[in-house]
Amino acid sequence: MMKTTNLFLNEDQISRTFKQCMTSIRREDSACFSIYSLIQVDWPEAVEAMKILYGYLSAIPSIADTPVIVLIIKDGLNAYNHARLRVKEHQHSDLYRMAAFIDGMVSSTCKHMQVTIIDAAYDEWSVKGQVAFTDWYSPKRGPYTVKSDVVEDTERLRHLIYSLLSLNNIKSIMSEEGYAEAIVAGRLDTGL
Repeated sequence: MMKTTNLFLNEDQISRTFKQCMTSIRREDSACFSIYSLIQVDWPEAVEAMKILYGYLSAIPSIADTPVIVLIIKDGLNAYNHARLRVKEHQHSDLYRMAAFIDGMVSSTCKHMQVTIIDAAYDEWSVKGQVAFTDWYSPKRGPYTVKSDVVEDTERLRHLIYSLLSLNNIKSIMSEEGYAEAIVAGRLDTGL
């Protein structure tokens, strides 16, 4: 049986609990939190992208002792940092760093969310269903079980997550530069 709480979150609750999430990252991984501090200055919209995904997945059960959303955020931040430090043709491209961040979050979500969560009435939720877990979840629906789920159409799932994370003004710029296609297809060259 999974331990769950009621997390039908509004924007204020998402902001508050997202700050708590980042505070725990600061305590547990100061290097990763430093990257977060840097991306806040370099690309403030990245914080909005993290909050969007946080609101979508924040109630998902933990893997070991770490909430899935924390793993995903850290993977995105590490991909951004790797792109920032990369000594290649894209080293100084702001857009490339942002594409690497989005790609890191998309790839990590696909990796960690290859599961289906089933409630007591056998209703199922998965990230590929296009419904936020917090909208589907209710403590009255438990107990919950989690089963592995192979995502057959990875590109469709990557597109769904990319669409969720990318703000409209960023989508058009990334499309013009070819980064959107590369992220969705899983072929952005991040060097990771």
